[in-house]
Amino acid sequence: MLQLIIGRAGSGKTTALYEDMRKAAETAAAPLILLVPEQASFENERRLLCEFGPVLSQRVQVLSFTRMAETVFRQLGGLSGKRMDATLSMLIMSQALHGVADSLTIYRHHVENPDYLRSVLDFLAECKQCAITPKQLADTAAALPESVLRSKTADTALIFGAYEALVAGSSLCDPQDDLTVLAERLCDCTLFDGAQLYVDSFKGFTEQEL
Repeated sequence: MLQLIIGRAGSGKTTALYEDMRKAAETAAAPLILLVPEQASFENERRLLCEFGPVLSQRVQVLSFTRMAETVFRQLGGLSGKRMDATLSMLIMSQALHGVADSLTIYRHHVENPDYLRSVLDFLAECKQCAITPKQLADTAAALPESVLRSKTADTALIFGAYEALVAGSSLCDPQDDLTVLAERLCDCTLFDGAQLYVDSFKGFTEQEL
């Protein structure tokens, strides 16, 4: 059953949620999970400890989407391959750009520019958060009239696709894909079996989180 607590800021939504969690922690045997944004994890753990006490607070597992992914991957054996860091991402993006340089129109002369590498990686991260694939970018470019925007979109689709192909063909895991992989594997884990899930403090969700 889905229950929504609606009200303006400061109207007591979180207080009502905590009251319900306390009752459930005292009476229910079901696992209790509180899903909050990454930056709110510590504050909610501290509040649970202060309001529920050291014993009762242990009945509530505080998760962010990142922690949820880590928990599920641990349960299912984790992801194979080395996790990429910023340096590896830059190196792979550089390789991707060089691989498609001859096919680029607008961005051909930016291949050696480190600032451009970083900007492309930032844009790629936004695309992944919005669940936009290289094919979607390519299809969008094909539907646009001849213009600089069409050329930029087509170039970006080529670069994005080359980067994804290099990652897929390596033994590396891109942390930006964690939530996408989580969505695919969530049904195979027992994390939410019989659990009561509480969601609080989010101002919105990315397409990847949805």
